[in-house]
Amino acid sequence: VWLGLSIGCAQCHDHKFDPIAQREFYQLFAFFNNQDEPTIKVFPSGVTEEALQNEQKAVEQSLLGILEESRSEQAAWAKGLSDARRDKLSALAKKALLLSPDERDLTQRLALFAAGPSGGDETFVALRKRHEKLTLQLQNAPTTLVLRELPKPRSTAVMIQGDFTRKGEVVTPGTPAILPPMPEGI
Repeated sequence: VWLGLSIGCAQCHDHKFDPIAQREFYQLFAFFNNQDEPTIKVFPSGVTEEALQNEQKAVEQSLLGILEESRSEQAAWAKGLSDARRDKLSALAKKALLLSPDERDLTQRLALFAAGPSGGDETFVALRKRHEKLTLQLQNAPTTLVLRELPKPRSTAVMIQGDFTRKGEVVTPGTPAILPPMPEGI
């Protein structure tokens, strides 16, 4: 119901009781068919995605510094692992050991470091937890739909009997004839 009229049935055919033609329904629809519906992430008040990303990058840099400082110690530890000790590692750490150090991504490097001799380091543990929390916040943030004007309007056509697979006459945005016409330039 819009302005006291139900115009929904004009999607398929001219309105039976009110002066709304099917063509006018699609002219009205053309105003809204120029919208995109991007999904945006919603963060708590005072928190922005950019701030979280910047903090995550800073935490990653700190973690990379710790990993780089202990690179030789980690390599010696990995080389000296017994089969029994290797079997007790997490699946991620085992997979990382199959790769050369330069082929490992950050997650694999962190898993190996955590399993190694310095894995209990308080600074490392705190940074790793913060990194995981930031990653989850960025990946799992609730989303919402918004409307955004498209730079180039979509073409809108009358759908024959309301069937979206059967396009008819192309229409431009306009108001039903029972309403005043739109001002020029809109």
